[in-house]
Amino acid sequence: GPDAAANAAAAQTGGDITINGPLGSSSAITIAAGESAKDAAAKINTQSAATGGTATARTEAAIFFALNQT
Repeated sequence: GPDAAANAAAAQTGGDITINGPLGSSSAITIAAGESAKDAAAKINTQSAATGGTATARTEAAIFFALNQT
């Protein structure tokens, strides 16, 4: 929906996001430009009583090795 695009932009540049959950909505969440996903998820979770929604964040890495065949 329209909130998803606005929320994605806010996550990259900073701004307010809206969470729509089964209990209601909250737009009381401000994400700073460059803020980590972990910190953004923590802010979203402060509104879980009002929205019924929760957020999680995790870091993943893929490491590839090239074999040096001579």
